[in-house]
Amino acid sequence: MKKNLDELDKLFEENRLDTIIEKTSESKDLKSLFYRISSFIMLEKYDDALNCINKNKSVLMDDLPSLIKVHIDLLCEMNKYDEAYEEAKVYSNLPYHSQEVEEILRNLNKNIREHERRNNANSVDVTSAIEKLKDFKNLDFNEILTYIDCLNNLGEHMDVIAPILKEYKNIYARAYILLALNKENYTFDVSYLSNDKKIININPSKLTTPYFGSVGLEVYKKLDDKDKTIEKVAKDIFFYYTTYILPDEFKGDVDKMVEVIKFKAHQLIGNKDCSLSNHSDEQIQNYLKEVEDALKNI
Repeated sequence: MKKNLDELDKLFEENRLDTIIEKTSESKDLKSLFYRISSFIMLEKYDDALNCINKNKSVLMDDLPSLIKVHIDLLCEMNKYDEAYEEAKVYSNLPYHSQEVEEILRNLNKNIREHERRNNANSVDVTSAIEKLKDFKNLDFNEILTYIDCLNNLGEHMDVIAPILKEYKNIYARAYILLALNKENYTFDVSYLSNDKKIININPSKLTTPYFGSVGLEVYKKLDDKDKTIEKVAKDIFFYYTTYILPDEFKGDVDKMVEVIKFKAHQLIGNKDCSLSNHSDEQIQNYLKEVEDALKNI
């Protein structure tokens, strides 16, 4: 077995994908099957890859994190989004998840939506996108982002963009546009509906992007953790929080914010043993409410 796997390793390094497919035609072991699936995908033989997954799922389940990633990514590449959502639901309902699997599952639907959005953006022309955005109140979050992504230069379409920044219901869609204008170095003031429902004027080019203020960056660095799942979830939470409070940036107590975010990270992956050091601390409670508000609005 080891000799065969060593041979597959070498063939894969040499990009001899057809040979791998030929040699694994009768294989039933985990590693050989993943080599076979990867070879099909790299050769864009997506139907063959999907058939291999479906026929050998009981074996592939022994490496559930790899299976989930390759299966869902493949379905997205094939534009089978409905099937991808269904499979994501199946994986979510499986018992005995590891922390690694929990982290993958937590982002699965979001990743599918983002792939679907990028794919849809490529099929919509600018004129159609502008017409759709004029009716932004009837668009959901992903539709807004899809049509925004169709516009190469947002600054040239401020007559359409400006009302969205002031009125659209989802703060993350508004923040997405604000950050896109920042990336374009748009230097004129825009009116923006903040998370506390106040209209403020802001110059996007002067915006401090999420968690890159001096204090925010200190929090970000302190979110490093020996448990990489906790670290990844915590940094995602802090990104959402710092996006939620735009155009403000976090300037508070670093250690207390780190504690709150790691507490929420443990909660999100199902760790019930984690607790805050001081539940009665007013500042910790305020941070906890702000972070939870940010997460509710995703």
